[in-house]
Amino acid sequence: MGFSWKKRLILSLLLNVLAPTLFAQSIHDATIARCFGKVSILKDPKKKVTGAGPHVLFEGFYYQRSRAKTGGIAPLGSVIQTGDKSRCRLIFANGDQISVSDHTSYKITKNPKAPDKPLIELFFGAIRSVIEKNGPRTGTEVRTRSLAMGVRGTEFHIRANGKGGRSAISVLRGKVALTTSNQSKPTEIPSGFSAEIKSDTKASAPKVNLIKTDRLELLAIQKSTTIAKSDAPLAFEGALDQVEKLEKKAVTVLLTDIKQEDPNLYQSLQKSGTGKDLSLNQLQTATVKEAYKKAPKKTSTRKPTKEELEMSDEDIYEKYFNDP
Repeated sequence: MGFSWKKRLILSLLLNVLAPTLFAQSIHDATIARCFGKVSILKDPKKKVTGAGPHVLFEGFYYQRSRAKTGGIAPLGSVIQTGDKSRCRLIFANGDQISVSDHTSYKITKNPKAPDKPLIELFFGAIRSVIEKNGPRTGTEVRTRSLAMGVRGTEFHIRANGKGGRSAISVLRGKVALTTSNQSKPTEIPSGFSAEIKSDTKASAPKVNLIKTDRLELLAIQKSTTIAKSDAPLAFEGALDQVEKLEKKAVTVLLTDIKQEDPNLYQSLQKSGTGKDLSLNQLQTATVKEAYKKAPKKTSTRKPTKEELEMSDEDIYEKYFNDP
């Protein structure tokens, strides 16, 4: 016997109201705020194919794959994957955020060494993250195939080139503590610096090259983490309202971090009369734009694209540092 239309209507309304709380069961579950292109969420890993499909085999486990939806939940233990010309931003309940670049695959799980803290595993691609100081993700560990780093509260960008073992971490604000398999104590990376890590061909131990973050790297960060549009379907009615509230929290966390770590930039934002009225994209742009002014032209091993070689600093400002 089926439900009457009145009961179905009541049930639908209850699900719309309770959806954000029914599924966000962990403080380390993230809400999908904005994404475009081909973005997949892989959930419920099993050693064998179990449950409804479609399934995908990844890192030795079978996952249930679904398309990312605005307002949907990426639970602890899920894998986020982006395809070509695809990006995604996830926001946590306290306002922490992760911007995911094209061709990226990463996972957030419980850290076996510290069960109350998450572990971010970046298999390949790049992410840019803002972690609130003294928040629930302070102490997060981030791993690639060649490095591990501890986050105390900062804004950072990390990229990994898969099985090749080459990784790079750039600190935009704050500090991170980086370790590799052959280090007895961590290397501290301050704001404005990057660490390039690659495996030695003659030995298995990775080598760390600490350098000032140059303009080419900052430009690559800006290009790959700006998410100005979204074409993902809604997870439920009212999802946009929930995302808007989370984005406001994320702006607050980002502004607080700027105020503590970069007072000059914070004062500049206040004098311009914008500050808290700026969007996440605009605040991220302001961060990179300020760093770009102080950065050297070339220090990393990253090769410039043909487009970058042909552009002047004025062209770059016009194209990449206008408020998106």
